[in-house]
Amino acid sequence: NAPKCSNRKFWNELVVIDRRDVTTNEAMWNACLNHLKVNVKCGVSKAFMTIFPPADPETGKAPRVWNEQIIRYASFVHDGKVVGDPANLAFTDMLKTRFGWEPQEPDPDLPPQVLPVVLQAAGKEPQLFHTPEPFIPRVRIWHPNHPFLAGMNLEWYGIPAVCALDLQLGGLTYTGIPFNGWYTSYEVLRDLTDATRLNVMPSVARRMGLDIQNNSTLWKDEVMGVLNEAILYSFAHAKITMVDHHTLMKSFYAWYKGEMKHRGYCPGNWKWLIPPLVGSNFDAYLGLKKMTEYTLKPAYVIAPGWRKYEKDAFPAVDSEEKRRKEVRMAVILWAVGKFLRMVRKVRPSV
Repeated sequence: NAPKCSNRKFWNELVVIDRRDVTTNEAMWNACLNHLKVNVKCGVSKAFMTIFPPADPETGKAPRVWNEQIIRYASFVHDGKVVGDPANLAFTDMLKTRFGWEPQEPDPDLPPQVLPVVLQAAGKEPQLFHTPEPFIPRVRIWHPNHPFLAGMNLEWYGIPAVCALDLQLGGLTYTGIPFNGWYTSYEVLRDLTDATRLNVMPSVARRMGLDIQNNSTLWKDEVMGVLNEAILYSFAHAKITMVDHHTLMKSFYAWYKGEMKHRGYCPGNWKWLIPPLVGSNFDAYLGLKKMTEYTLKPAYVIAPGWRKYEKDAFPAVDSEEKRRKEVRMAVILWAVGKFLRMVRKVRPSV
């Protein structure tokens, strides 16, 4: 029922870890560590979901994982430059403001810094937890045919443990459901190359000796091909499961046709399902063009997100900040009004 997932054929192999018994932040954290542990043990070759208690239908109190994923890289501004993954810049800033957490100084000899995890059991105050290194499968991006990559200190984490979705099931909403499958190579490729993310394409191209001033040289295509090859090689070398986009699309399209034959329907979002690389090369490119996205229950739905949790957890601070903004705006409006009145009084002399 997940219309944006191209690997959902494995839904009936999902391993569910039932932790509806947890009532404290510490118990939630132990469950999160166990979630990472079982993934590390099997090389991320299975799909796992850890389920915490559902939201109370009457009070709305519910456990929350503030992070979008259990493992993500910190991001902050240092000497006028953004360090780390820009997608997490606002979240990192929130951790600094609300929890007093400070990221380490940038060091090219150190791996990227992983964000602490903010957990909040139902009715509890949010709390910060730090992930030990043994639970973080770091994958260095390299390839024997492209030795320059090893010197760029590129890496990505091996477990895409998503926490930014809620599960609606049986009339209840489960708000704390860390879950993951395994990466497709182009997911990591986009994390590394998107202009709003790590944006490594220009630096890789320069090391390859490519002309990046002229788009007709197709330097971007060449860089993405090299990086995609290196990502697949690196994950295989690290013994962490990953699927390439060709295998994925062939598998999904066969599963989709089986769903249509036996089930009669299959929701999907074409833009999310078709890979960004050589998309038109797949039978699914035209075969799925009339797919319709709609919601079936049980369903994963987008959670309110950490900004909402922040406002709920720090209402007094937010109210004070709102009051200060209102005062600043009132002063600005007063000053503008005074200036306009002065301008009207000045009559030009001819």
